[in-house]
Amino acid sequence: MIKKLILCAALFILDANAGAIDFIKPCAWNDKACILDSSKLALPYFVKGIPEIGVSPVDPFTIDEVNADNGELKLLFKDIKVEGISKCEIGEIERPTDKTHLRFILYCPILITGKYKSGGKILLVDVEGEGDTEIKTDKARIEVDIKMKTIVKDGKSYYKFTSFDYKYEPIEKLHFKFDNMFNGDKAKAEPFLKLLDQSWKELAQLGNPLIKAIVMKETANIEKIFLAMPIEEIELPA
Repeated sequence: MIKKLILCAALFILDANAGAIDFIKPCAWNDKACILDSSKLALPYFVKGIPEIGVSPVDPFTIDEVNADNGELKLLFKDIKVEGISKCEIGEIERPTDKTHLRFILYCPILITGKYKSGGKILLVDVEGEGDTEIKTDKARIEVDIKMKTIVKDGKSYYKFTSFDYKYEPIEKLHFKFDNMFNGDKAKAEPFLKLLDQSWKELAQLGNPLIKAIVMKETANIEKIFLAMPIEEIELPA
């Protein structure tokens, strides 16, 4: 009797998981147009979260801490909130024929708020500060290349991610806000913050560790979808 109850519970969970991701449109591996269309249809569901398979909502979402040290600069972000993922546009997505990669390009507005602590040099200027921060751009290009492999689980094949790489470029202006820079000395802070505003292209790399943390979280969520759906359910014959 107990075995039957366990089996029924397992079947119920599997059926619930399948229903939770029935928005995925199957495509041939090399059908780029179908894959792009399917991904665009899936994005709103992904953003809202799929609790049945452990995918949490992604707009907004939080990150505890990111170390953004860069050369002579010491920079720590904490209590970070990320907004804008729901407004991302998928510019391109492809799966090479060897089936070992998934590559896509997103265009997203990004708003990052939280706390910061800094020391060292930025633009050859000695800086020190700790307080609230905000980093914003109305449009950034994020390219992600995920490496994957095929695994077999309970007699069915799935895609599992093994690593990822990314490139990030702000398309529109980056806006930086660092409250309490120079520990509240406005005579020093105001001209420095103006310099940051004018030099946003040179300072784009300051956002790289934050973008990496965002991509890491999102690829982990995407992998949960792949691990919940057998290949036969998402892939049509070429």
